[in-house]
Amino acid sequence: MPDPIFVRKLYPVESAGYGQNSEDIGEGFSIPVPCAWAVTANLAFAGRGEVPSHSAKRVVWKDFGLTDMTISIRHYEDFAHRMSGPAFRFNGPYDFLFIDIKGTTVDFYHSTDEGLSQLDSVSHTLGYGTGDEYEATFEMNGNTFRVYIEGVLKATFTSDVNMGSTIHGLNNRSDRAASLGDITYTNQLGISTIIVPDDPIPPVITDTQGTVILTQGDTYVETATAEDNVDGVISQFIEYEDLKGVPTVVTTDTVGTYDYFLKIRDNNNNETRLSKRVIVEDALVTEKAANRMANARESINTNESLMELILTGATPGYQSYLVQAHHENDPSDVLFNTSVEFNNGVASISVDRPVGFPFTGAVFEGAYPFDNGTAIVGATSGTLYCYANEAISSASTLPDNVVAIEGVPIDGDRNVRTAKGGIVAYRNGFFEYVPDGAFDHLEPDTTDTDTFEYMLPGGVTRSLTITILASIMVEENIAENSTDTTITYAYAEGDTYEVAFDVTGRTTGDILPLAIGDTTFTPRYTFDRDGREVWHLKIPANCSQIVLTHQNGFDGTTDGLHVKRVKKPSTVIAPRRLDVSQVNQRQQPPNCPVEGNCVIRPALETVLDPATLSDYTFTEDITGETLGANGGRLGYRASSGGNFRFVDCRSIEKKEAISMYGGLGDVLIVDNLWCEGGYPASEDGPWEFELGISNGTTNGDGVASVYITNTYIDLKKSSINGGYSGGNNTDCLVMNDNAHSLAEQSLNLFNGAFYNGGDGNLDCKITNILNYAEFGYSFRNIRQHPKNIGIHANVKHLGTPPDPGYSHQAQWLGYTDSKSLLFNCEIAGQRVVDITDADVSEYTDRSPSDIPNKFIVLKTQPNIPDTLQSAFDEIEGQYKLSADTEWIDLPKITVGHCGDLRWRPTLPAGTYDFRTRTILGTQTSAWVNNNGVVLL
Repeated sequence: MPDPIFVRKLYPVESAGYGQNSEDIGEGFSIPVPCAWAVTANLAFAGRGEVPSHSAKRVVWKDFGLTDMTISIRHYEDFAHRMSGPAFRFNGPYDFLFIDIKGTTVDFYHSTDEGLSQLDSVSHTLGYGTGDEYEATFEMNGNTFRVYIEGVLKATFTSDVNMGSTIHGLNNRSDRAASLGDITYTNQLGISTIIVPDDPIPPVITDTQGTVILTQGDTYVETATAEDNVDGVISQFIEYEDLKGVPTVVTTDTVGTYDYFLKIRDNNNNETRLSKRVIVEDALVTEKAANRMANARESINTNESLMELILTGATPGYQSYLVQAHHENDPSDVLFNTSVEFNNGVASISVDRPVGFPFTGAVFEGAYPFDNGTAIVGATSGTLYCYANEAISSASTLPDNVVAIEGVPIDGDRNVRTAKGGIVAYRNGFFEYVPDGAFDHLEPDTTDTDTFEYMLPGGVTRSLTITILASIMVEENIAENSTDTTITYAYAEGDTYEVAFDVTGRTTGDILPLAIGDTTFTPRYTFDRDGREVWHLKIPANCSQIVLTHQNGFDGTTDGLHVKRVKKPSTVIAPRRLDVSQVNQRQQPPNCPVEGNCVIRPALETVLDPATLSDYTFTEDITGETLGANGGRLGYRASSGGNFRFVDCRSIEKKEAISMYGGLGDVLIVDNLWCEGGYPASEDGPWEFELGISNGTTNGDGVASVYITNTYIDLKKSSINGGYSGGNNTDCLVMNDNAHSLAEQSLNLFNGAFYNGGDGNLDCKITNILNYAEFGYSFRNIRQHPKNIGIHANVKHLGTPPDPGYSHQAQWLGYTDSKSLLFNCEIAGQRVVDITDADVSEYTDRSPSDIPNKFIVLKTQPNIPDTLQSAFDEIEGQYKLSADTEWIDLPKITVGHCGDLRWRPTLPAGTYDFRTRTILGTQTSAWVNNNGVVLL
């Protein structure tokens, strides 16, 4: 048996000298040999097999930097009856390793909150029992544990459980824990010590990553190091505390910014602390920022997939069944629990889970309780898209118990290459797929696929297929043959071309693409994609040829040539506008060949899909009706409180199209309403009001939340010019406050057009959030009452026509506490950049003079460094070597992307200048430079 080996002292966390209470002894002293503890039994041994802990005042010790440790325990009858043995690597009350010597076996356990898990067991023949006296020695060396009985090696175990923990203790026997009285253990635990010279100087912590940025779900590994002038390098030392000094752990479960202290003690109990910041980013946000998407089809959402279900022997036709499904290993992770319509036993269900999400569950029919379920098991399916020159990543796409990818065992961080040349980088459930140049040959609008297999425990094999889209950063290949060395074309001066090819058989020399024109341009920038040479080449004036020239005795051949123009926003596009003619899906285009058979999608898709709001039970759920078709002045008026949904409806010449006056409710959803006014004045005499959609009145309640999407309302009433005493007092939308709290009430409007409300197109007393809407031809387009907040993005206010015969205001605020935030808005054809830039007659702010202007204009023409909100259509970027004068175009970054923008190709070593500017319609920002960037 080896002599005890120690490299660090041990410090009791909770202990006491003989005859003393544990709380009377301070922390931070070495354990003497022999040692004695006196502990109150009901504190020391409460609970099921718990290891001693801080809060329970139990016997426990802790080492700082201890890599090897030997503990000797002299087993007396009383001790053996009460203790199972030493506990190692304590990580929680029920999370630790321990070794139990029994009469004929030595057992190795891992205690968890679900019970005891036996990791190993070794038989022995010395016949020691619980009543015998003997000495047991336990040696811990890294992940190896050796057990000696009376100096003879009896068992060897290995485990990596809780490798980072340096807290150890004694594990009690649960069957005797509840009945014990006060006891005293004397000379029963011997721990070897070393002599350490006095040292008043604390250790030094070196941390090259004071701030660390991680993706949600990543495992954090500390990179800091510590060294003491006497003890030398200290390992396994890190403790974390929050800024109040409370012990904690680093977690990446939740997005946010977290500040910690790192703490270390040396052998003389000198302490050092160092601050640490950990920023945890959302995995999907990170993923989207790494991919520059141009339209809805190009969106990559790894957290969206399908459950494809097929029931054998199902009843023919359409049948409604209850589908209940959850994660195959976690019933609390519910995937789906609602009724679904099957067609001949087949259903495709959209779920918000990654492709490959393993599920199990059942499909039920009949009345509750369901006793005739059909079991289902499988994994969700779907398509992942990735651009040829990009990458996709997710923190949760693959199950966290993957054991192999493409046959390669996953026992740590791995990069695995697919059969087609892509790379799958995997670490603890997080994967990133990188095409790595294998699909650079794709032409615009062409695709390819790459597939990789992964294996779960038990030999279960699944696969994930990724559809590769052609790069959006370059145009089509103009090279006619893959082996051409001269590429003739009418090149435009100032453009940048990407020239790429494969080189084989070269033993010496180089090959260089040159642009031949009034001058000969030599490329200065090249990078390697998996052995494929890629060059960026600027085009001079009057250039008609790019020539691949051999240099320095080049003796190889080239193949796989492509010459593609790098996209840039050379033609500035007009600002995006709401296409009112496409607001209603059922409106027919002028060239529809068969009336009623043409369907137009809305110009813009709503973020909220009302059809997915399955959490509500609707009092009325109306689809495809002409409201009030049976006569009368009303389209639909609620007679009681509740929840209401209207989809694909019409209202023509009604006094009210949809009104919520019947009492409190939770939600009103209107999707695709076509409403035309024109209610005749003779019906009501001089007081002629008309409403499109109204929620509550001054004296009556309505619903808390209103969602309006894809809606067109034209009440066809002239402006009342502020005359509220009668006639034409009409509003397209009226949103009154009610008995709900202000925090509960909101209007959410997306993709709508509202015209000719005699008073206002929107009269609002609750928080209103508008995105893509058009207002026009009313006395006031938007009226916001006191204590009202409006958040308006991409809203267009039409100007007044020539000689309108009425006054007009785009927006009006109430007397007090009203505020309107404008983001990329337009008034009378003028984009609002600063409040003073707009026609002031379009605004009225009725706040007292001592209250600041309540219109807040968010950024509409930003520079890149501006961290405030911004709106832009495109970003233009260029780069060059700092010593050069010619700027080279970066690939185009297209519409609708705000966030972290990255350019992936790696440039050769050098010092570079980069510059970017934003484009919004016909406007451009100033160039923003980042010069002198050194790439190694």
